[in-house]
Amino acid sequence: MRGPAAFNKFLKALRDSEQDHVADQLDDWLKKNGGPPSTSRALPTKPSMFTKGISGSEDQKDCPPLSIDQLLHDIEEGPRLMKIKLQKTKMSIESNQGCYKVTHETRGLAVIINNVDFRGKFDKRDSSGYDVSNMEGLFRELHFEVKKHKDKDAQ
Repeated sequence: MRGPAAFNKFLKALRDSEQDHVADQLDDWLKKNGGPPSTSRALPTKPSMFTKGISGSEDQKDCPPLSIDQLLHDIEEGPRLMKIKLQKTKMSIESNQGCYKVTHETRGLAVIINNVDFRGKFDKRDSSGYDVSNMEGLFRELHFEVKKHKDKDAQ
């Protein structure tokens, strides 16, 4: 999304996804600097410390507050393996209607197809391996059996 409303919508999306600590940092920056960052901003001269995890993970507690440019610089610098913290649902169920007992260790099969090499039609996507690692870890934590395939043609 682009335009004047994009920054506030991004903050709302962070809050909706329970990333309040990140939204608070960005919101504080917005209040101190009088508005969202321009698209023609200068990059910081050195990377920040926001490289470890997401969702309020333990390894972020010692990190100092960061500027918006530092946060965005780290995002733009390249892919990193993320630590995704699973949280139990906050939904309460008043009746057992629509519920069933989970009796199997695995919930099913998750298939990840990672096309990296498009044989000259497009650029290679070497960094997509980070996405595969993140998805595989997430699906395994959700108790799925994971099968990965690489560079599959439409068959």
